[in-house]
Amino acid sequence: GITALQMDIKVKNLSADLLNKALGQARDARLHILGKMDEALGGPREDISKWAPRYEVVKIAQDQIGMIIGPGGKTIRGMQEEFGTTISVEEDGTIKIFGEDGEAALANKTRIEQMTLKPVVGSRVLGKVGSIREFGAFVEFNGGAQEALIHVSELSDEYVENPDDAVKVGDEFEFEIINVDPTGKVKGSRKAVILKDRGEEYKPPAPRTGGGRGGDRGGRSGGGRGGDRGGRGGRKRD
Repeated sequence: GITALQMDIKVKNLSADLLNKALGQARDARLHILGKMDEALGGPREDISKWAPRYEVVKIAQDQIGMIIGPGGKTIRGMQEEFGTTISVEEDGTIKIFGEDGEAALANKTRIEQMTLKPVVGSRVLGKVGSIREFGAFVEFNGGAQEALIHVSELSDEYVENPDDAVKVGDEFEFEIINVDPTGKVKGSRKAVILKDRGEEYKPPAPRTGGGRGGDRGGRSGGGRGGDRGGRGGRKRD
């Protein structure tokens, strides 16, 4: 609107009343035009076009900044290349994302939110097998932003000799988060979901107390190879 006026004495007989009348007529015309615009629009848009540039802001905990940046900036550079965005990280945990493609900027925001979600023991998540090892499967969840280890003994409610007998890379299924250690490493159980869906009780595995790899095959008895082989001191020497 009009916030100030300057009246010069260049035109005679230009009174304040005449100026007020002119401004009133201009106001009526302006409001009439705005009314027609409102009729045509039918209401404000709930969101901007998906093709319009977008500026997004995410707030994370300060101790999660390193995870977003990654070693040598690898993680943040990877996201900028993947989504075509520009990301800045403030010391207080504020992350600013700008993208010329609005959808890409929003997807980048979602990725960061997924990466910084703190897994909760007892919650169910949908995961996808990313890799398989002899002791279990590494399963990605939260859109691939996080990873959990599902031990071979937790892949099924039945005995499994080899992990790839129960799951394959790319398989998707629900699992339950059964442990999150102080470093943030997650352990999951598919067996927990299977049993609970049948209305049966699930007992999580006891925490490991000994060292070595003997505890990796949780469901087996005999304590590993050490229990099967006798001591090497039994042979008599001449």
